[in-house]
Amino acid sequence: QRGEEELVVCYDLPTGKVLWSHADAAHYNTIIAGEGPRATPTIQSNRVFTLGGTGMLNCLDLETGTRVWSKDIIKDNGAKVNGWGMSGSPLLLDQWVVVNPGGPNGRSLVAYDAVTGDFVWGGGNAGADYSSPFPATLAGVRQILIFTSRVSAHDVVSGKVLWDYPW
Repeated sequence: QRGEEELVVCYDLPTGKVLWSHADAAHYNTIIAGEGPRATPTIQSNRVFTLGGTGMLNCLDLETGTRVWSKDIIKDNGAKVNGWGMSGSPLLLDQWVVVNPGGPNGRSLVAYDAVTGDFVWGGGNAGADYSSPFPATLAGVRQILIFTSRVSAHDVVSGKVLWDYPW
């Protein structure tokens, strides 16, 4: 967080020199949680996927930091930023980017096409929490696990909730 901008910054490992930076006009700050983004970027191939504290999901070019596409996962999914800010790192699974906006009406966990940013599916009704989606195969079934107020498993293809267990 620098002023009113959330930044993604790429550094040269041996020298610490800034290679590129990308800024979004966004500012998350509360007395309890502090300031700025809190999710770790996910890198796959030549793309960097980031989720800011206010819910801005970006797909950036790894070499230049140029924005490929961007989504406001809060606005797009009828969600609200939780008390500590959006904290779950994006999950890259097959051709999708999976994030937890915590939206109602089947939008607790959502997937976007990693290439285009188009919405693919949504599932569940739990609010967002402070965990990242996690891929697993349990009892021979591929699924995505997420911890909200419960542990839930979502179908990889449709996003449908397969099971959940209260915490």
